[in-house]
Amino acid sequence: MKRILMVVFLLPLLVDAQANAATTKGGHAACLTKQWYEDMIQFVAQGDRASFNAYIEARRCVVVKAGLRVSVVEWPGMFGGTAAFVYQGVKLWTAREALDYLDAGNNEERKPSKVPVNEDVDRKHQDFLCNWNKGYAEQYQERLVMGCKNPETCKRYVEKKRKYDAEVAKYCGQ
Repeated sequence: MKRILMVVFLLPLLVDAQANAATTKGGHAACLTKQWYEDMIQFVAQGDRASFNAYIEARRCVVVKAGLRVSVVEWPGMFGGTAAFVYQGVKLWTAREALDYLDAGNNEERKPSKVPVNEDVDRKHQDFLCNWNKGYAEQYQERLVMGCKNPETCKRYVEKKRKYDAEVAKYCGQ
């Protein structure tokens, strides 16, 4: 009898955990606290690359890779733009648009709310990533023009330049 009761009580928890599955889209910032994530939004809006980098280097925030399977633990709600998810035991805050909400059983998209996505914010984010990657591509181009003392360093600069050029093409539409 105890086993049956335990199964009856634990089954809804297991089903609910599967229903909160999502996959990351990639290229979005995610932070350890909601306040740090909101700070990152302000940095992007103001074009403050130094503060954005400082949060990344301090490991307060990360830029999420695409395709990571995560568990959503706090939904954005009707008017909210942020969601919290757990990946490998770490809770992170990110934009609602950074996650593909999936039904774990059949992988069909599940919308968190019927509020339309703010296209202006998406465009600003896209513009920021475009300018961000252009800046890094230009830095590596300058390093290559100035010359390299070590062939390995030159090779690394060329690889980085190619990487950022590809990101520029992706985000800037070139």
